[in-house]
Amino acid sequence: MDNLRNIALVLAIAAIGIGAILYASHERPAADDTWKVNLADPIFIGSGDDRFAYAGGTAIRPVEGSGRLVLTGKTGSIRIRFTTPAEGSELTGTVVIRGSLGGPSAIDRGTEINADTGLGEVRLPETYAYLAGEGDFTVNSRIWGADREVRGFWSLAHALRKEDGSIRNQGLVYSPLLRDKTVFSDPTRLEFTLLLYEGDEVLLDLVFRKVTIVRSPPGEELP
Repeated sequence: MDNLRNIALVLAIAAIGIGAILYASHERPAADDTWKVNLADPIFIGSGDDRFAYAGGTAIRPVEGSGRLVLTGKTGSIRIRFTTPAEGSELTGTVVIRGSLGGPSAIDRGTEINADTGLGEVRLPETYAYLAGEGDFTVNSRIWGADREVRGFWSLAHALRKEDGSIRNQGLVYSPLLRDKTVFSDPTRLEFTLLLYEGDEVLLDLVFRKVTIVRSPPGEELP
């Protein structure tokens, strides 16, 4: 009888252990499904009358700052900090941006964005994004004096900006009126873009030209 009780006890403990493992694996995303990306070398793009600064020039301003993207499964976060004397913008001085990804906001993986794709910004050329999506962002800027809640679109994608910050192909500067909007992307480089909006107004167009993939899921093909 004692042997039967011992066997039953061992089986019960084993069942509890298996149940705990199954529950944990169900509750936590697989560790392999994680992106960790460091962002550096940001440029502040545009002015009130030239929001996207396709031709580059003085509307492209390097600023001091960095950022980090962390994404596991269907949720993640973006944190960015930069300092800029960006004349003509409400975002002056030190700016801290925090974004929560996932939940009701879709995270798209391996997709074309911008232009006529139906995802992203229609006024930017088409490019391939490894990760992209909308999100809720909190912006803290000294000039605003308090946190401001805005909507944003972000992407980790093939680069659009040239060394001077312009968007061009063989001398042709990009225009949303061009018929072919697919030839401006550079698949050999990555850049991270954050666009913040208040209604239809673009509050911020920030591009990080240096992207360091600290961790990515196995099998992802990155340049």
